[in-house]
Order: sequence, then structure tokens, then C-alpha cells
Amino acid sequence: MRVGLLGNVGEHGSQLEAIARFFLQIVRAEHVLYLGGDSALTEFVARAKASLLGTSDSTLCQRTLRCLSASPEEIDEFLEVEDQLCRLGQLESVPAQTVRTLHLSRGQSVAVSVHRADLSEEVSGGAGVVAFGSELLPLVKQVGPRFILCPGSLTKAGLMVLDDDDDGMRISLFDRYGKQIAQHALSRDAQN
Repeated sequence: MRVGLLGNVGEHGSQLEAIARFFLQIVRAEHVLYLGGDSALTEFVARAKASLLGTSDSTLCQRTLRCLSASPEEIDEFLEVEDQLCRLGQLESVPAQTVRTLHLSRGQSVAVSVHRADLSEEVSGGAGVVAFGSELLPLVKQVGPRFILCPGSLTKAGLMVLDDDDDGMRISLFDRYGKQIAQHALSRDAQN
């Protein structure tokens, strides 16, 4: 599984389209979690969906039924729009003062929140990885068997990718332009 973690975008909200493209098309993250604590990503997703659908308020079922009498080109266009809508659904904002848990492969879990203080031991439970987004600087730190992650803000880094596959877990850190800054292999011993 590949998870994107996005730190606070601050004044760089105009770059969300390029950042979404980076996470969804270049990195191919299955989930992208925004840890900024504001509505920047939610607003971006709403604008992008409105742009794709136009003024139509039809449901997926209604849009699909139109394909029965559509030309091949119209069907291709429909499929492209639906694919883009599906990808936009992979972008999720984590609300402030909540903890979201993702379950990775090999029984590992990640607890994420906007603020570090929300990730107490009691709340994050047995998560092997905890991540938050409220800090300016990025952080990858091991404390006992647990890893603590923060992508930092877009002024310093801001984009983090957690890869979890048969080879173990890796963290890659990128700047807002998609340039890789660092990569860390998370110790298999600490993950078990």
C-alpha cells in the first residue's frame, strides 16, 4: 500500500492541483491524507468535481444510463471523467481534533491527526506509525517500536509517501515541486 501525507499548504493552496497530480498519477498513492487542519484540500476537491461535472447534478447511475445512446467518443469521455472523479475520492482531509487510522499490509496500522497532541498512546493504540501535520519542519523519528512522522509544511517539504510492501516500509519526503528530499527505510524489527 502507498499512502500520501500532505502537510499544511498555507499560502501554497494554488499548487494543490499539481500536488494532487503528483500523489495520484506520479506516485500512485492509494490514499492521500491532508493533515493541514484547514479546508484547503476539501475546497480544491469540490472545485475539481464541479469542473468535471459542470452544472450537472445527475447521479452516477443517471450518467451511466446516458451511455446507452452515446457515441464511442462520448463513452470514452464519460469513462475519463469518472476515473478522475474516482481519483479525487482518494484525497481526504483529516479534520482537526480527530484521529484517523489506516490499516496497512502485514497487520500494521497508521494513526494520523492534524496535531501531535491528539495522538496520545491511549488514542493511537497499537499503531506502529503515527503521523501528524501541524509542524513546520518534517520529522521521521523512531521511538521504541513506533515511528513518528510529520511531512512538515509546504514551505520546508510537505509531501511524504509511506510505502508498505513485501520489502518493508519506506518513507520518502518531497518538496512541493515533487523533488525527493530524503528516503528512510523503517526497520523491520521495529515494525513487528
